Amino acid sequence: MEWFEEWFGEEYLQLYPHRDDAEAERVVALIAGVVGLRPGCRVLDVACGAGRHARALRRAGARCVGLDL
Repeated sequence: MEWFEEWFGEEYLQLYPHRDDAEAERVVALIAGVVGLRPGCRVLDVACGAGRHARALRRAGARCVGLDL
C-alpha cells in the first residue's frame, strides 16, 4: 500500500469528520468573496484530495479541474 493510501484512508475521515462538503462550501464562499469568483472562471485545485473543494467550486459556477497524486 502506498503511503498516501494509508494516510488518507478511513482513519483520515475519522480524524477530520468536519472536513466535509458543507465545510468546503463555506471555504469556497469565503474565497469567492475575496477573489471575486465569477461563473465560468477557470480554477485549478492543486492537491485536491477527494475533490470536496473542486465540487463546491463547480457548484459555484467555476470551471474547475482538480489535480492530486
